Amino acid sequence: AFRESHFNLLKPIAEQAARAIDNATLYTRTREDRRSLDAVIHAVQEPILVFDQDNQLILFNRQAELTLNLDPMAEDRAIQKLVAEPALVEFIRDESRDQTQLTLSSGQIMECRQAWIPALGHVVSLYDITTLKELDRMKSEYVSHVSHDLKNPLALIKGYAGVLPDS
Repeated sequence: AFRESHFNLLKPIAEQAARAIDNATLYTRTREDRRSLDAVIHAVQEPILVFDQDNQLILFNRQAELTLNLDPMAEDRAIQKLVAEPALVEFIRDESRDQTQLTLSSGQIMECRQAWIPALGHVVSLYDITTLKELDRMKSEYVSHVSHDLKNPLALIKGYAGVLPDS
């Protein structure tokens, strides 16, 4: 019942429908991949920031939002507009450094690392080492006190030991 003119008419329509189905499938897969990526990044307890090649913030997790007081609804995603920590902004812009320690205005000491991803931009992760630094300071203070407290008795013992051979 179909003539060749009918097939010629339906063929472009069928091709369009096939492309539309392929596009819908790709869109669904991309959306699912994005959800998975968001879930992974938000599950990490350390602040994570993802920048494009122009240093525009394209993704960050809740911990980064809390630590750096980021506005998730900000229209302008330029790093200098979102992040109020000048030392961190300088680190993010410096392509020659991939690791540093910074003290934030909140007093937190952060170990900062960035990884460059070709054709995408870079990822910056922050790790709070404030507790480790405080423990290191306490250890040094303890050693200093112990050293000082042992010096006086050892000096007395050494002095008496020096007198003993004379008697």
